[in-house]
This record gives sequence, C-alpha cells and structure tokens, in this order.
Amino acid sequence: MGDGSLDRGHGGRFAGHPSAAAADAEQVFRPALTQRRRPRGNRHRAEWTRIGRTPVPLGWAGALVSSPARRGRSGPRHGRRRRWRAFRMMPPAFVMRRRVEFADTDMAGAMHFAAYYRYMEVVEHAFFRSLGLSVASHVEGEAIGWPRAATKAEYFAPVRFEDILEMSLTVERMGERSLTHRVLFTCEGRRIAQTEATIVCCRAGGDTFEPIDIPADVRRRIEAGAPGARNDSERLE
Repeated sequence: MGDGSLDRGHGGRFAGHPSAAAADAEQVFRPALTQRRRPRGNRHRAEWTRIGRTPVPLGWAGALVSSPARRGRSGPRHGRRRRWRAFRMMPPAFVMRRRVEFADTDMAGAMHFAAYYRYMEVVEHAFFRSLGLSVASHVEGEAIGWPRAATKAEYFAPVRFEDILEMSLTVERMGERSLTHRVLFTCEGRRIAQTEATIVCCRAGGDTFEPIDIPADVRRRIEAGAPGARNDSERLE
C-alpha cells in the first residue's frame, strides 16, 4: 500500500504476518477441542471439589450412574462402547461444606462421633430447602414431619477443629411413606465417615406421629432433585 499504512486482516492481526495463519487455525480448531472436553450437559459453573478421587461441583455433584432406560434389557454387551453407553451423567448427590466447630471435638481434639449425626441433619435440611421444601411444613393444611426410623454410621478417619468437611447427601431409596439417604463426609479427598438414615413422612399434629404416604408434590420434587433415587414402589422387571 502506497500510503504507508499497514493492511490488517480480520481479527485485528497484520495480513501476511507469519503468525496470522496459525492464529486463524487456533480460532477454528481450539473451540472445537474445548467443547469436546467439556462434559455434555454440564451447565454448572460453581466451584469444583472432590469426593474421593472424583471431581464434582459444589451444590449438585455429578456422578456416573446406571441408566434407568437400560435396566432390565437382556442380551450380551459388546465391547467398551456398549458398556459406556449404559451410563450417563446425572446429579444424584447434594454437596455442602461445613467447618468443624470447637464444640464438636472431644478431649483428643478430634470431631466427636455424635457430632456427625448433627451435621447429617444440617445437610438433610439444606437438601429439602434446595427443593423448596422443609422437614417441618404444612401440606394441604396438615403439619408434616420427617422423624427418623433408623440411623447408622461408619467412621474411617478423624478430623479436627477448623478442618473443612465436604458432605454429600444421596437419596438411596424412596418408598410410599419413607426415604433413605446417605451422607458421605470427606476432607481434602479423604473419606472421613458415612451416615445413613431412614426418615418417615408423618402427620405431625397431635401427641403422636402418624405415618402417611409421601404427598405427590413432595415426591415429585425429591425425584426431580435426586434422579438417582430408587422408588421401591416401582418394581423393575
């Protein structure tokens, strides 16, 4: 060009510059590679954490679970491709963090075993709130509660004051009147403890708790929020 100006190509780069072609190639191919690596259907942009060695986002944690559409199908599976297609990504776990409080430790400085049950209850209540529900609510004018029918815990390693626990709640089973959930406690990728509780939907008015069927709206919300839950009332052939 006679006026001494520099001819610029698209993207603001100098035309004819040795890196122009390479830059254009990056614009064409790099996004495709990035999209290929991104987990399909993952819309979460929250902070990521780990459950054991598995990376998961805080809030709702992704995991590989058996596809309900393929349960009960007969016939042999052929090779890795068929086995991979039998799994799909879904968010069956609700994850939250909590710092170990000084009042929850024992004389040895470790978190007391009974404190895990309190933390389990904290996660359970947060899970219900995330679905727009509460463990103490009114449905169709009736007071509804979720008392415990059974609990158990396993302990694998200690944690101490100011350690940060990551707690992952998974709905394991849901029947007509009860559901069972499990909470996995981890700290920096280490398994710390695991609790399990069966809670029963009850009419809370009066002097006693009367078991009732889980209301349809409550059931729909739990199933939508925890698609990994298995409904005991529906038997798969």
